Amino acid sequence: MTKIGIINVDHSPSGLHQFLQRILSQLSSYEVVGIEWNDHEGKVHTKDLHEYASSYPVLQTVSSNVLERLIGDLHFISRIIVIGGINVFKELKKVNNQIEFLFVPASIHNNITWTELSLGYDTALNSIIESTLKIKDTIESLKYSIPRLFGVQIPGEAPSKMLKDLSIAVDGFYLESQSNQNQFNRDNSCSIQQSLKNNFSNGLTYSFLLFDERIYAANIPEYSLPELDVDWKVIQIDEALCMGQNPSALDRIIAKTFANQAVEWVHSQAKSEVLYIDRREVKRKSYSRV
Repeated sequence: MTKIGIINVDHSPSGLHQFLQRILSQLSSYEVVGIEWNDHEGKVHTKDLHEYASSYPVLQTVSSNVLERLIGDLHFISRIIVIGGINVFKELKKVNNQIEFLFVPASIHNNITWTELSLGYDTALNSIIESTLKIKDTIESLKYSIPRLFGVQIPGEAPSKMLKDLSIAVDGFYLESQSNQNQFNRDNSCSIQQSLKNNFSNGLTYSFLLFDERIYAANIPEYSLPELDVDWKVIQIDEALCMGQNPSALDRIIAKTFANQAVEWVHSQAKSEVLYIDRREVKRKSYSRV
């Protein structure tokens, strides 16, 4: 029986359960194993995922730090489905000659350049927006002597597009981090400061400012918004909040259409490929074209 491996690297995106269930239901004639890494023993561990097909398929996360070493031990597996973000794909390219793989883009930041959407992104957006709007409901029930500015810190390195989408959804602003530097974009911060001054002078009593972990939150009032007299509070969004077992409707659809394409890839015996979404349609292409 042909053996198909599935690896989930670094994070468990929302929709993973739906993806695995669809895969297992359509590959009943294959041996489908979850590939994990035992840190204590320093070696690969596999388990038959069909045993979990009727329940919640449990697939432990593998660190990208051990991915190259792990793949080197997978000579006994014909084809491998790898679920992960852009850094995972970069690691895969180093060992592509050792295996045939299908890369499934999954990222709460949606920062994989060749696809419009990544598995888990829509759920992450919804979770962050919902958490922020709960704060908004509390703010509106209280009066304060000076305007209140709530910083909402997004986990990891969030691209500007994500921060922009979130700021639009909650009627706030976003602070961009300069590439590879733990500081804000000064032009961006000056524009935000002026906009907030205008809003507060027109009677607005609160606002939200979104930024990611590359910016040190405590420095924002002094260095980024020095002309504003506000009550500054920071809400840190936990990465676990962006994931979980309750994906959005869109992530459920993406998970199942990704799974359909993964099944086709297994049957086709194609070489290493990546999944991507173009104009809401899920497609595959050779990894070498990325």
